[in-house]
Amino acid sequence: TEAASVEPNGATADVTSGTISADGRYAEFTSLDNDYRAPSQVMVRDLEHGSTVLVSAAPDGSAADQDASLAG
Repeated sequence: TEAASVEPNGATADVTSGTISADGRYAEFTSLDNDYRAPSQVMVRDLEHGSTVLVSAAPDGSAADQDASLAG
C-alpha cells in the first residue's frame, strides 16, 4: 500500500477529491496546499513511476493563481 496523493515535492497532500484511473496507474486529486498561489490545485500522480505533475498550471507552467478542482 502506498499514498496516491503525493505532491511534486514528495509531501502527502490534504485532498478534497480524487480518482484512480481504470488501469490503476494514475491518481488524480485536488490538493489543498498553501504552498501554491491558490490553495486548491489539481495534480496527477503516475503511481508506476512515482512522479506527480501539477496540471492546473498557468500557460507558462507556474501554479495557477485561482483555485482549481477535478471536474465531476
